[in-house]
Amino acid sequence: LQNPTTDSWDAVKRLGRYLVGVPRLVQRFPRQPPQSVVVAFSDSDHAGCVKTRKSTTGVALFHGSHMLKFSSHPQTVVSTSTGEAEWYACVKAASALIGLRSLGADLGRKFSMLMRVDATAAQGIAARRGVGQVKHLAVSTLWLQQWTTSKEMKIKKVDSGENVADLGTKHLEAKIPQHLLKLLGFHVQEGRVEAPKAY
Repeated sequence: LQNPTTDSWDAVKRLGRYLVGVPRLVQRFPRQPPQSVVVAFSDSDHAGCVKTRKSTTGVALFHGSHMLKFSSHPQTVVSTSTGEAEWYACVKAASALIGLRSLGADLGRKFSMLMRVDATAAQGIAARRGVGQVKHLAVSTLWLQQWTTSKEMKIKKVDSGENVADLGTKHLEAKIPQHLLKLLGFHVQEGRVEAPKAY
């Protein structure tokens, strides 16, 4: 906003067109049976920032069909490959997943953990010990390998079109965000929010 460019104006117009078509977005939490697994989705875009060449991490946490957390933020390390960027996104999602499991334990609920990623490179790094061929990998992230090789946290592949974390990292065709928002539990509604009734 301080130093707008032509690209900034294009982004504002794009946002305006979206808001005209989606006046109100409501998140629903339907009733569901007790869950035994908490799930995290992760994604990244490699070197997405044209100024810093840092990648962006997208993370979504689920308890059953309920999306509890969604985040999108730049990575602190400059990744030199797509696989490395995806790995750092996995580490961020795993940290949030462990925190959610700990919260459940505090409330007397025991959960197993599942990571869903669309990058086979990140799965490969998780399945081994050490940096392997990725010599520049930040060693401070290798703790996740112990969690995955011990089976305390499972990692499974998710199709790119079903990875809800894509919303935090990519520009997508209009129909894809609409589908992913439904998976996150969001629904488009017309009109304004009704004022609460006085009792």
